[in-house]
Amino acid sequence: MREYNVHEVLSILQKYYITDSQQMVTRWIREGKINGVRSKNKKEGYRILEEDLFDFIEEQRPGLPSIFEVYEEYIKNLNPNNNELNEHPVDKEEKGYIDTEEKNETGVSHLKEKLKKLESTITDVHKEKQVMEMQLIEIMDQNKFLIEDNKTFSELLEILDEENKQLKESSIKITSSKDTNDMHRKRSLVTFDDFVQLSSEVINNLEYDEKEIEKHLDLIYKQIYDEDGLVKGELMLNGGEVKCPYTDKIYKQQKRLVKHAITYYFENLIQTDNPKQFEISMAND
Repeated sequence: MREYNVHEVLSILQKYYITDSQQMVTRWIREGKINGVRSKNKKEGYRILEEDLFDFIEEQRPGLPSIFEVYEEYIKNLNPNNNELNEHPVDKEEKGYIDTEEKNETGVSHLKEKLKKLESTITDVHKEKQVMEMQLIEIMDQNKFLIEDNKTFSELLEILDEENKQLKESSIKITSSKDTNDMHRKRSLVTFDDFVQLSSEVINNLEYDEKEIEKHLDLIYKQIYDEDGLVKGELMLNGGEVKCPYTDKIYKQQKRLVKHAITYYFENLIQTDNPKQFEISMAND
């Protein structure tokens, strides 16, 4: 059985008004619409069996191969080299061919006219098909770009959503941390007068001169609070708890811390033989 290459297939498909594009032929072969086998020699390209090619033509143009076959047969019979047609008119008349020939010529002319109209219709349909194929290719290409763009936009949207989520989480953490720190600092704010007031329950029982007590309270106050009246940073713990600078005990309430620190200070002051030296030591701490 005869085999064709891509160029020969294109020539035959042009004849049957199917396509003028070699690219389209190659595409049909790759898609399996035309059965083709790639040659071992890459330069030769695809090889297509005659039977497979005409099966495809019949699918695209049903009945057209048969019409062309009849048409070509009539053209062959009209060939001037045909001995019967080259016979002298007198001989034909003698053989009784004249009437038959006239009838044949009338039938052939009528068939030619029909074939001509059919070819014209096929040509128009073929052109319309080519236009539709080109439009389809353009739509597919545009759709491909739209799909790619949509994919890119989706990826960007996911990235933006993730970044927005992270920003919200960071904002919540920062706000929470700020609120917590502000709360802690607000709770830690104590003036010296407040400190004296908190220590009243302890110092009322001490047998010291009021000025001496105030001097000692000032030392204790400076051990716990900074110049702004806030608990020193090294004494602040997570959750608002405060550490005693003398004993390292931890308290949740400043009032209890103040009482403990004052009690501890004065108890050690009383037990110390040299109060001045104790005061200096406490101040250095």
